Amino acid sequence: MNSSSLLRSDDTPANKLSPRDHLYTAELFTRSVTNWPGNIALVCAHQAPDLYGIPSEPTPEVEGQGGEGESERLPYLRWTFRSLNSGVERLRGGLGLLGAPPGTAVVTFMPNCAEFVLTWWAARGMGLVMAPLNPRSLSNKDEVEHQLATIVKGTCGRKPIIMVFERELLLSEPLKSTPGFAKIFVSGQAAAQAPERNELSFERLMSAKTAANGVGQGLQPTDDEILFTSGSTSRPKAIKMEHPTLSLGMKDFADSPGCDRAPGDLWLSFMPNNHGMGRSAVTSPMCSGGGVVYPGFYFNVAQVVDVLLTEACTHAALVPSLIRLLGEAVGPRLKQTARAGGSLLRSLYLSGAPPTPADLEICSAVLGVRSITSVYGMTEGAEANTAGCTDWYKLVNDKGMLSVGRPRSRGASLKVCSPGATGPDRPPLPIETPDMIIRGGENIAPAAIESRLAENPNLSRLAIQIVGAPDPIAGQVPVAVIEASAERLKLVAKEIHDTVLAKMGPMFVPTQILPLQELGLATWPRTTTGKIKKPPVADAVEKLLRQQEDSESRNDFADSLTIARVVRRIRRQIPGCASLSAQELMRAETIMEQSELVARLADARGEAGRESEPLFRPTHVERDGPPGVDDMVHLTEHPNLLNETKDLVIETIRKDGFGWNDVEDIFPAQSCVSELGRSRVIDSAKFHFVDLMTAERDPELFDHVVEIKGTINTVDDLQMLAINCPEPQRGVLPGNLFRALIYEVEETGTVGLFYI
Repeated sequence: MNSSSLLRSDDTPANKLSPRDHLYTAELFTRSVTNWPGNIALVCAHQAPDLYGIPSEPTPEVEGQGGEGESERLPYLRWTFRSLNSGVERLRGGLGLLGAPPGTAVVTFMPNCAEFVLTWWAARGMGLVMAPLNPRSLSNKDEVEHQLATIVKGTCGRKPIIMVFERELLLSEPLKSTPGFAKIFVSGQAAAQAPERNELSFERLMSAKTAANGVGQGLQPTDDEILFTSGSTSRPKAIKMEHPTLSLGMKDFADSPGCDRAPGDLWLSFMPNNHGMGRSAVTSPMCSGGGVVYPGFYFNVAQVVDVLLTEACTHAALVPSLIRLLGEAVGPRLKQTARAGGSLLRSLYLSGAPPTPADLEICSAVLGVRSITSVYGMTEGAEANTAGCTDWYKLVNDKGMLSVGRPRSRGASLKVCSPGATGPDRPPLPIETPDMIIRGGENIAPAAIESRLAENPNLSRLAIQIVGAPDPIAGQVPVAVIEASAERLKLVAKEIHDTVLAKMGPMFVPTQILPLQELGLATWPRTTTGKIKKPPVADAVEKLLRQQEDSESRNDFADSLTIARVVRRIRRQIPGCASLSAQELMRAETIMEQSELVARLADARGEAGRESEPLFRPTHVERDGPPGVDDMVHLTEHPNLLNETKDLVIETIRKDGFGWNDVEDIFPAQSCVSELGRSRVIDSAKFHFVDLMTAERDPELFDHVVEIKGTINTVDDLQMLAINCPEPQRGVLPGNLFRALIYEVEETGTVGLFYI
């Protein structure tokens, strides 16, 4: 297959350096401390300004924001490079007293906080291996145990240093049974038997510098790091990075065309620090004199709004699924500030999923972003990005397809081949599996949820399939499909919810639990080997959700993404609530307060409005005229193909005297064999099959599948068996799908063989 183009990264002589010529990230950080000691390095708007006795700079005063608490804004942590480095040196001394040998892993279960940043830079200069993990994953025992075992194996069997924010996390099932070189906590009281449990507080490490007397100083820096990405087998894959990969990656992250970075820039960061983009958005700016701004421990729209404007952030990195939520919350205040002093956000990085033209329009028109860059790729594969541009429409073509961009690593090239082809030079790169669910930029493997459900004896006998359903706010959300009667549905749904919530956490809980029959499927669609085919199930779920809105909530957890999805449903279904914002609903702390808020908005329409429009729209509405974009499943992700669809349909039905207004419905009906036949591939293709024997041979099996049936008169009678099958039930599940019947043909005196 010939490639259509070959894209290369910037490959100037200045970039052609040997690995030994590149500085370690710890050395780049030290250079920032030396050259820009007074620049803001770290802002944590949710932490005390005098944390660990390190002084903070005054909080900026910004007038005219219209935000909450403007006149009574409390001071918060704002460290310069000089202050941050003093904390790093203190922690380095405390860690040195532990006596951990170089190559020991520092496994962190930390939210976005100053302690994580201190730990990152302290470990960089001590030859330790950083391995950040998501603290919310501790509810998934098997996954965390797999990650810890992988980290130990990747560090030559050394016991890791485990660091958590809340001490209670050390009592969680995965960490309680894991031996560690040391176990460190930030918040909480040490146990009475702390010496035996090898536990100590972060504050104790920070106060150990004087006693350390230089311990931990002058060690060989390292850039070794272990990150985990979603795997195709439901377990995360470990990727180990070494020098100079990390140093180059951090520099390239902020060196892409159009970024226009400079010392003194402030980068807004609210993605998890165990995520590749979240980690890069924190550390890369500090390698060049820029600062990092944490709005809170985790993503919260209200906190992002305040800190974005207060700190006048210049750069940000986020996943596209948060753009609409951020645009709604930040838009009015950001535009007001931008009119007075120009565009506030100079550059925006989008990653985790491809942004849509609507997302890019919000970035430009609502958020007032000057330059937009789309980054795609994976931690373990090649990354590419588009050059930053002020006109977002340059990133997409007339069909809404996103630009390929260029490889970000120096000296790398990217071959663009025909769709569906890899070219002749190499096998395909690692990619996300087709059934992977991407919720708010975080990957969810359906197999991981299914395996946890199978561990529950009350659910193990049920066929439960997890598929992804499109969501306008989160991108995708998990949905469970079960084969159960209506009587058992409610009981089974609660069992599924409780099991996933307890074993994996709220992010993995299916947003809806649907019976198979409700999808219009009598039985599970299966392959010839009996395996359930997920694509038809996912398509049926998507079609059902487009036809009706499920009003029953089965999730008692509400993060910002969930709130945004609920607000969207209220706006669409309840008259008078079109102006309801996510911030208003989030300020209502209880379900009762939220219900009263919605009721007040609905009552405000007046009696006439309520009589002219029903309180709830029907789940099924008769459509007048031909189908539109929302009625055709194949236009879900490509609405721009509507005109092409109409032209193709009209051309096909015109010869029979029909027009577009005669069309009732359109749905895809692809057939693999038909496509192979149409393209004539099937005429010359060679099919090779590999059989793997998974069970011992049983003599009775042969007698079961091969049977001598007797005598028939002619060859034509044998051929008629293909039309009038003598045992049609043999070709369906459950049971053996192969059957061979042997007949003696009197006409020819030969034996005939008939397969079912």
